[in-house]
Amino acid sequence: MRYFLKFVTRSRIHAAGTAALGLLLPPFGFVAAGIVGVVTLKYGVADGALVLAASVAVSSAIMLVLFQSADPALIFAVSVGVPILLLAAVLRSTNSQGATLAAAGALSAAAIAAVHVLTADPVAWWRSVLERFLVERLQRGRTPDPAMVESLREMAEKLAPLMLGAPTGIAIGSMLLLLLARWGHAVLDNPGGFGKEFRALRLDKRVAYAAVLLGSGAVILSEFASGLLPELFNLLVVLYVLQGIAIAHALVKHHRASTGWIFGMYILVVLAPPLAMILLSVTGFSDTWLDYRARYGGQT
Repeated sequence: MRYFLKFVTRSRIHAAGTAALGLLLPPFGFVAAGIVGVVTLKYGVADGALVLAASVAVSSAIMLVLFQSADPALIFAVSVGVPILLLAAVLRSTNSQGATLAAAGALSAAAIAAVHVLTADPVAWWRSVLERFLVERLQRGRTPDPAMVESLREMAEKLAPLMLGAPTGIAIGSMLLLLLARWGHAVLDNPGGFGKEFRALRLDKRVAYAAVLLGSGAVILSEFASGLLPELFNLLVVLYVLQGIAIAHALVKHHRASTGWIFGMYILVVLAPPLAMILLSVTGFSDTWLDYRARYGGQT
């Protein structure tokens, strides 16, 4: 991995070319995001933006020639590339994963609020967006089958409510990709530094106060908030899940406990996500006042 990272950070051309190749191979799209993050962390925002723009431009041109559509590359740029660039800039300037996680939450909250403020019915808006995207792709270069069009509209109908969580998913996905990039950056310039930084991840206490207010508002004012407050509260729950994971890693590391505890935690996340989210988010949230790492993990 170190050799790969040294190769992609050797020059802007190496980074942009490798990222463009990743975008052309959908399973490896995350590699492109990681490269943008590593370059931004190592060399700065200007270099990261240049690599992002160049890789998207190159992959878009190739997609247009081969598939008559550059949508995948453009969607990547908007939904992943720009967020990870912004978050990498925050992490580079603050050296705090907690502050960067809060910034990811703020970006997601702004997107959620914008959808609710600018649309009378967010679910109907998402349905129309999905219908346009799916049907327009089907219509390119051929006469669409009416049965297929109807099937796609039914799919859009089912997916629309799930898309309410898209801003949260994008923010958390970008944060996870940035953590991957931070690990790569540490491999190059600060071996072992990533683990220490992640185990110290902690959200500002003001985020906890916001969670209390939003949770209370979601219960009291849910009929008047059109789902906005519950969605924002769910976003904060996910943020505290990541803090809970960081706490688990810190305690296991300090007490030199078996890594089986960490493995078991991730197994629980996979097999019983609701239970895992409750346990980890409560741990992360209560850490605001109880500070488990200071009490039981030797951190100050």
